[in-house]
Amino acid sequence: MGKKAGKDVGAGASLPVEVGEGETLGQKSARLAVDGVAGNAFVALMFGAPGGMLSPDDLGDVHNELKRTVERTKAGGTDLADTMLTAQAASLNQVYVEMARRAMLNMGEYPKAAETYMRLALKAQSQCRSTLESLAEIRNPRPVAFVKQANIANGPQQVNNNEAVYQAECETPRADMKTKQNKLLENNGNVTRLDTRTQSAPGRSDTTLEAVEAINRADNGGR
Repeated sequence: MGKKAGKDVGAGASLPVEVGEGETLGQKSARLAVDGVAGNAFVALMFGAPGGMLSPDDLGDVHNELKRTVERTKAGGTDLADTMLTAQAASLNQVYVEMARRAMLNMGEYPKAAETYMRLALKAQSQCRSTLESLAEIRNPRPVAFVKQANIANGPQQVNNNEAVYQAECETPRADMKTKQNKLLENNGNVTRLDTRTQSAPGRSDTTLEAVEAINRADNGGR
């Protein structure tokens, strides 16, 4: 059995912790600080106490209840992310409740103060919602779409993302691919194939070009 020790967290609040065998109070305190539950329980207490919902002596109960809430959300097994985000969402909801309460108290005589508190309440509500959305994203990640083919060129291009065509092209030998490319060129109505036949004999209207003979120039180029 371990011994119990008091952990002073400030403002008159104390969190009872149980130190196990072979463990120091410092090690236990470090573990509580890292897991996020104790710190967020303290935040919830500090914002909840002015409204009369909690007192400094309730820190241990708040911590235990927050741990139970975290354990319920950890059924999916996302561990530390579930622990911290759930604890933060719970404390942010407490901030929203307290700020909304203060806004209501100032609503009649001090509209500026009421507006300030209401803005803080809505910001806390927005952050609480964002925290819960992040938690939901971690527990249920969105499917990612992978692009199989992407052709990038300066001129016209053709991208074929059909699965059957893509599989057939991958299994076609290179020799057949070259034949298909040649057929594409031959069947294209906008492209004229080059005439690769043997050169025929020149006709009357198409005589063979001869070399130009030497030009007789004047001896004196200045004239």
